[in-house]
Amino acid sequence: LKFLNSKNMLQIQKAVLERINSLIVVINKVGLVDYVSPSVEKSLGFKKEELIGEGWWIKTRNNDIERTLVRKEVKEIINLPPDGLSLSRERMLVNSAGQNKWILWNISKGPDDSIISIGYDITERKLAEEKLVQKNDELQKINSELIDSIEYAKNIQESILPNTEELKENFEDAFVYYAPKHIVSGDFYWIKAIDNEIIFSVLDCTGHGVPGALMTMLANSLLKEVIVKRKVNSLDVALTMIDEELIYHTSGKSSKALNDGMDLALCKFNKDTKILNYAGAMRPLWIFREGKLIEYKGSRYPI
Repeated sequence: LKFLNSKNMLQIQKAVLERINSLIVVINKVGLVDYVSPSVEKSLGFKKEELIGEGWWIKTRNNDIERTLVRKEVKEIINLPPDGLSLSRERMLVNSAGQNKWILWNISKGPDDSIISIGYDITERKLAEEKLVQKNDELQKINSELIDSIEYAKNIQESILPNTEELKENFEDAFVYYAPKHIVSGDFYWIKAIDNEIIFSVLDCTGHGVPGALMTMLANSLLKEVIVKRKVNSLDVALTMIDEELIYHTSGKSSKALNDGMDLALCKFNKDTKILNYAGAMRPLWIFREGKLIEYKGSRYPI
């Protein structure tokens, strides 16, 4: 290098600056642009002469508010002490075609309180981020609408659940523990007083959440149809009819065979004779008597 004279060195510097892709902008201590690299013209489309002095702030910003804010920030940087100053800023500029360009600036102090900014075009990254944010907002909106819909479905499902007071009126120490895994549930309980008999059932429908909740609506309808409307008193017959009705109601237009259904325990208690009848489809009956737990297993055939 000692053989290179100053003229050759300047030519080398010029050649390097013409080939470099990074944007280089030098701002003097009064906030005017003294230098822009040739890469600025390639990236933004403006002639270098258009951007010198006040031109940088006028050409590359959308409005006077943006120009005022960026000049204020530049003034604050000029007044900072030069030792160890290193800042990064993401800023949106406007090119000669009126398009937005995002530039990541690495800022440091130069001689005479000047500011040297080296920029990298990050427009593609910012556009990808904006698309991601937009997609996330859309997903949040969809999720919010789904949650609102399911919350409303919860109100409908709870409206068909028996009043626990009806249970307590017939069984002094009775209680219900009902804790859905999701907002709506595939678990269901049912009770109906008919003359001197209390008929009650606990059901576990296929699936969780919305699929299970839809099945509970159907289960409620089938129990009412068979036991209340048709007045089927024999529990085993009632289960057989519920099974047949479920198959009938789920074999509509769809060509797909559904394997959905429910496991349930169905009980009938006679208040006069104190006799309890039970029939179960995959659900047992537990009786706690004289300190012992007795289990009656249901049929291994589900509804």
